[in-house]
Amino acid sequence: MKDQRLKIAVFTSKIYEAMIQEIQTGINKAAAELGCKIIYFCSFSDNFSSKYYDHYGNYDIGDTVCFDIPDLSKFDAVIRIDSSYSEYVLDKIDEILSDLPIPVINVGGKRDGYLNIHNDEKASFRLIVEHLIKEHGCREFFHVAGKPDKYYTRDRIEAFREE
Repeated sequence: MKDQRLKIAVFTSKIYEAMIQEIQTGINKAAAELGCKIIYFCSFSDNFSSKYYDHYGNYDIGDTVCFDIPDLSKFDAVIRIDSSYSEYVLDKIDEILSDLPIPVINVGGKRDGYLNIHNDEKASFRLIVEHLIKEHGCREFFHVAGKPDKYYTRDRIEAFREE
């Protein structure tokens, strides 16, 4: 008898980090409730070595092999967990996932060409600042918003200024 469950590929990295584990737990829980089959394909790209050391570039090349393994024509969807991939790995994933006839869901970031699920940074950061003021009486803050080129940096600064 053929398995009739939806089969979903998950592309991820850094599976031992707390945030990634929480996302995986949520995916696994939803899959169990909905009767979906989840198959993980994990790289261990760190977006550090090849960014700062030219001689580590081959590690990223080898690290993308896991994303070449699945025959995505046999899947019903792909979930791409947005984490700290190197540019080489990002380009490789985008190449593999481009023009698929199935949904590709990007969790945790904003990337063109995908269905993006991400945090409302402005609302979340507003709640953090509000908590610090109301619950802890904080009145003076030093704020590190993040890298200027990231979408969430502007949202965090706006939320901070509004509170």
